[in-house]
Amino acid sequence: MGETAQSSVIAVSWHRLVIKGLDNWQPMSPFRSQRHEVQFVIMWTIMGVFLPMALTNLLDFNWTYFVLSLLVVPFFIFKISFYFPAKAVNVNVSFGESFRMTDGYFWKFLFTVIRVYFLFTLLCLVVVSVVGFLGGMFVKLWYSSTGMSIFDMQMYTQIFVQPTINVLLMVYFQPIYTILGVTTLSNFYLHAVQNPKKALP
Repeated sequence: MGETAQSSVIAVSWHRLVIKGLDNWQPMSPFRSQRHEVQFVIMWTIMGVFLPMALTNLLDFNWTYFVLSLLVVPFFIFKISFYFPAKAVNVNVSFGESFRMTDGYFWKFLFTVIRVYFLFTLLCLVVVSVVGFLGGMFVKLWYSSTGMSIFDMQMYTQIFVQPTINVLLMVYFQPIYTILGVTTLSNFYLHAVQNPKKALP
């Protein structure tokens, strides 16, 4: 929940930066939240935490869950996603209006997100692998003279490495993932607002 709250504050602030521009934006203060910001955070939490939990609890891992998680749910979430950039700048866009505004954008948005995330995901995997390798080498060198078993060394490696990886993911990679996704969504929202009767070329 703490990570979700952090990402929602980043998302509100970054939506404003993209939509209003560097000279007119104002970051969200988590300690003096306005009403529309609280509404944003609540809906962000529902979509990011409670909806996946509900699907996991209601459905076993089968083909139904697979189709829902990979196709139906992402499509549904995208169709109401213009609610978020609008709410961040205190503009009222209902879910129904978002459904209409997002017509013709889903596949374009999906392929854009894949392209935007691809290289950064590779970087994330490389960093995590390097941290795991260096952590394993450190534990092996540190405890090699003690006669510790391989199993115990692996356990200590996990103890040392996993918190480091978690901190990296939470402090660095997750905020950047949020920024990349919010930037993409905000630009699609701006295009829809500025071109209400046009589709992307």
